[in-house]
Amino acid sequence: MADNGLITVYGEPELTFINSGNRPAAITSITAIISRLDSIAVESPKCATTDKLDYLPAPLNIEPFVLKPGEIIVRTGGFAKPFFDKKHDFYVLRVPIPKVKKGDAFLTCLQLSITTPDSHSAKTQLPAYQVRNWHGSTRGKRVGAAV
Repeated sequence: MADNGLITVYGEPELTFINSGNRPAAITSITAIISRLDSIAVESPKCATTDKLDYLPAPLNIEPFVLKPGEIIVRTGGFAKPFFDKKHDFYVLRVPIPKVKKGDAFLTCLQLSITTPDSHSAKTQLPAYQVRNWHGSTRGKRVGAAV
């Protein structure tokens, strides 16, 4: 993350999905949700709620798919326009996060839309990565979770 609020992501996001249940599940959309944290020291950070405007959605270019019971699937896909521009082997966020200053902490969560054959449909958010801005360089750590 740069001081001007622009986010650069290197490489392609790769996600592993595991269905340990006994019925199929359709993953119909995947969105990265980027939000500012009150503190980097929080052990189990919470994802931003979409009823507030203090977050930035970044849809991933991963086509919908169905996970069969007991199946493991790996999906790779870039970030969707108009939020990110791809430049060589990295993506740059087109809309800067306002007022980024030294020490600011951010959390990226993955929001999944999941539907099952019994018409159960839900959106769930999982913390994935948190980062702190250090004027020109960032330090981050994975905070991944499972559903």
